[in-house]
Amino acid sequence: MSAKSCPNTAAFGDRDGILAHAIAEHIEALREEWGAGPLCGDIDSILAEYDTVAIEIARNSAYNRMLVALFFSVNPIASALASIRSLPAERIERWLAQAPPRSLLPTLDRDRAVDRYVNSELSTYRYWASGRIPLPDLADELRINFLSALLEITAGPTRTDIARRHALLCGQMIARH
Repeated sequence: MSAKSCPNTAAFGDRDGILAHAIAEHIEALREEWGAGPLCGDIDSILAEYDTVAIEIARNSAYNRMLVALFFSVNPIASALASIRSLPAERIERWLAQAPPRSLLPTLDRDRAVDRYVNSELSTYRYWASGRIPLPDLADELRINFLSALLEITAGPTRTDIARRHALLCGQMIARH
């Protein structure tokens, strides 16, 4: 039976609508699973989250490769993109919400910062999906990416702390390889 003739899929429209709905349900299930514990906005909590993300990537690697391929498609499905972008966007938005205003650049364009971060996190997944980042390094690469994004938008002692964390993590990655 094709998707067009299946009566249960009529509410979702065409193939793209069905796919977008399935992705939205998957992302929502992850959000619920990960939300069983508190999702905090402090830097340590967010950095620790990447271990959970890497476990999910490993658990459903074929599905996650498909999500990466959809995101980087030349003909993306807009509603699927919104779902795929939502988890990384929520992650940096949680950090921004708790960041002291003086720790952020005074000219910060929050929407642009979120957009740039989301694109860079998804690029990290693309490097993993193409074999350029081994799965055991994925969580640390995501942490480095997050810290790099924060270096672009922070100032003062917060930026100094982030730079220290970034240098330490990069040094650990270099020592492992």
